[in-house]
Amino acid sequence: MSYKLIYTIPYASLNNEACVVEIEKEDYTGLPTELTGSESPFEVEIDDNDFLYAPTRFSTARIRVVGSDYLQELYSTSYQQYRVTFKRDGVVTWCGFVKPEVYTQDYSSDKFELEIECMSAMSVLEFIKYKQTGADGKVFTSLWDLLKKCVVASRGQYSAVYIPHVYAKDMESYAAWEDVLIQMLVSEQDFFDEDDKPMKLKEVLEEMCKFLNWTCVDYLGELYFVDMDHDGEYYRYNLDMTVFSKATRGPVLNVQKVGFLGNNHALDFLPGYNKCIVRTSNYPVGSVFIEEDFNTAKVIDRYKKINSSNPSAPQRTETTYVFLKPNTYKDYHYVYNEYNIPDFGIEKGWNIVSQDRFEETSPDIKLSMFGATIMKRCEIQFKDGVSSAFNYDFENLIKLCVSQTNFVFPNTEITTLLPIGKVLLNLGEYLPCASYIDGAISINMSILTDGMARQTPGIDAEFNFQPIKMYFKLKIGEYYYNGTNWVKNESTFGVEFENTNRAYEQYNFINVKNTKTIDMPYNGMSGYIIPIKGIALTGSPSLQIVGFFARGSGVYDYDNRQFGCFVKDIKVQYQKEDIDGLNVSENSDRYYENIVNEDYINELDEIEFKISSYNNDGACYSKVLIDGKYLTDNLYSSVMGEPTRPEEQLIHRIINRYSATHVKLTQVIKETPKLTPLTKLSDNFMVDKKFMPIGGSIDYKTGQYRCIMVDV
Repeated sequence: MSYKLIYTIPYASLNNEACVVEIEKEDYTGLPTELTGSESPFEVEIDDNDFLYAPTRFSTARIRVVGSDYLQELYSTSYQQYRVTFKRDGVVTWCGFVKPEVYTQDYSSDKFELEIECMSAMSVLEFIKYKQTGADGKVFTSLWDLLKKCVVASRGQYSAVYIPHVYAKDMESYAAWEDVLIQMLVSEQDFFDEDDKPMKLKEVLEEMCKFLNWTCVDYLGELYFVDMDHDGEYYRYNLDMTVFSKATRGPVLNVQKVGFLGNNHALDFLPGYNKCIVRTSNYPVGSVFIEEDFNTAKVIDRYKKINSSNPSAPQRTETTYVFLKPNTYKDYHYVYNEYNIPDFGIEKGWNIVSQDRFEETSPDIKLSMFGATIMKRCEIQFKDGVSSAFNYDFENLIKLCVSQTNFVFPNTEITTLLPIGKVLLNLGEYLPCASYIDGAISINMSILTDGMARQTPGIDAEFNFQPIKMYFKLKIGEYYYNGTNWVKNESTFGVEFENTNRAYEQYNFINVKNTKTIDMPYNGMSGYIIPIKGIALTGSPSLQIVGFFARGSGVYDYDNRQFGCFVKDIKVQYQKEDIDGLNVSENSDRYYENIVNEDYINELDEIEFKISSYNNDGACYSKVLIDGKYLTDNLYSSVMGEPTRPEEQLIHRIINRYSATHVKLTQVIKETPKLTPLTKLSDNFMVDKKFMPIGGSIDYKTGQYRCIMVDV
C-alpha cells in the first residue's frame, strides 16, 4: 500500500499563508497535475453535538476547483483510494479521503466550479470491518491495541495523538504515568455477532470512548481523545503511538482577543437533566462446548454387519452403521506401520489418516480403524427369525478404537495399542474466547465397551482392578487441567466410569462417575466436575479425547482385552458458581440509573455500553479484564479521585454537568492554531463562564471559524 501525488491545489490565504490541498492516489505511478482553486478552495465542517459526552466528533471537508475537467477519475467506490491532505505553511492541518460517488458540479458551461466532498481519515472507519488479530481464532486484546488498530486503519497523517491521563489501576500507578489501557483486556468476540459478522471499526472506537467517557476529535491535523471533565495533563503520542510527551490544555482564550470575522452570532440555552440510564448490553458466552448435530452431518458410508455365518439364521443380530462427517467435532484416524517404506512415504510408527483417505476406505475398515468415528447405529436382534425392533431407531454414537489384534500363522498374535496422548476427538475448535472465573466445567456421557470382555461372561471382576477411564486434554489460555489443578505445563487427566458387574452382564451403557460433592456451589451440575476457583482462565477452551483404557490385569488378560468403546450423549458444560441472594440472569442486560428529583424528571436518552465492567453477570464477552480479573468498581479515576465503575462514573459526570441548563454560543471568530479541542474559551459578556468548542466550520481562505461552544 502506497500513495503518490496525483493532484495539487495551491493557493494563498488572506493572511498570506501558503496553503495547498494534496490529493494522492493509492498505487498511482504517473505525474501530479496542478488544479485551480475556486474563491473558497477548502472548507472544513466539524461535527457538532450538543451532548458533551458524545463518543466521536469527526469532520468533513469540501474541495472546490475551477476548470473544464470533471475529474471523474476521483469518483471511485473505495473509501481510501484517494487521500487528501491540507497543509498550511507546510504543516498538515487536515487529513482524510475523497468521499466516493458523491459530487456536485455545473453542467451548463465549458468552465465550471467542481465541488468534491471529503471525509476525515477517522470517519472512514465507518466502512472498515474489524478483523481478528490471529489466524487461530479470536483472542483477548487490550484497549490500547484496539485504539492503535483504529488509528492505523484510518491511514491518517496525524502529527500527534492526545490521550488524557485520567485512569490507572491505583493512585501509585497514576503517579507513575502507567498506561492502564495496555492492561485492560476484552475478548475480540465482543466485536462479532452471533453469526460471526464483525462490527465496523468506528463502532468499536465509539464503544471504547463511551466506556472511558471520552470524545474522539480530529482537528488541525491532530487526533484528540478529549475528557471534558479532566483539567490535568495529557499523553501526546507520535503517530505510531510509541513515544509520548506530556501536554496540557493550555491557557484560556478570550474570544474578544482572538477577534471576530463576522457578526452571525447566536445564543441558545440547552436543557439540563436529572435522570440518566446506562444500559450494559451483556454478550453472554452461552453454550461454551457446542454439541455435534448428527442429523445434519454428511453421510459418507453405510455398513450392515451380521453376527452369524448364515445371514438368514433365525437367531442372529444385524447391526447397521451409518458413517458421518462431523460439522462441529473433529475426528482423527491413525494407522500403524511396522516398517519404514521410504518409496511410499510411510514411516514406522503412527501415521495420521486424512479425512479424504478415511472416506475412501471400505466400511469394515472404517469400523475398525484406530481413532474416533462419528456414526449412527441400529442394532436388531432376531429370535426365531422375528425382529425385536419396531421403529428401527438409530442411536447417535462415537466409536473409539484404541486396540487391534492381528493373528499370524502359526499361533502368533500382534497386539497394537494406540498410546494415550494421541488425539481421538476434538470437541470443538475456536471455542468462545472469554474469561472463565469462579465456575466449573462438567463432563457427562455414557459408554459401551467394545471388545472381548463384553462377549465373555464371568470375568467382570477382573475389570475392578483396572477402572475404565477415558483420557482428556483440557486447555484454557495458558493453563491445562491435570486432574487436580490448573497448571501451565501440558497435561492430561482421566475420567472414570461406573464399573458394575451388572452393566457388563447386561451389556448396558455405563455413565461417567459423578464427582459432584455437596459443598460444590454448582447447583444442577453432575458428572465429572472440574472446578475453576481462585484463578482467571482467559482464552479459548480446547477439549480433546486423547485415550481410552479398559483392560484386565490378571492371567486372563487376553480375554479381557478391549478394542475401545461406543460413546453417546456427550455433554460438556460451563457453569458459574452459585451466588446466594442474587437473582440476575446471565443473559440479561444490566441497568444503572440515577434520579435527583423524583418530582421533576428530565430524562436523558438511554446510553448503551457494549464494553462494560463486571457485576456478577456471568461469563460475557463484553466484560473488561485487568490483571487477570474482571474489572468491577476498581478503576482509579483522577476525575473522581477514587476507584470507580465506568458506567456509574458516566452517570455521576452527566448529573453533575447537566443539573442545570447550559449556554451554547455560536460565534464567527478568527481561526487560530491556539484553539484546539482541549482549549477553554471565555467571553467578556459571559462573566465567570468558561466554554469548550464542540464543532463548527472553518474556511481556510478567509481564516474564518464559525465556532460552536458550550459552557462547562
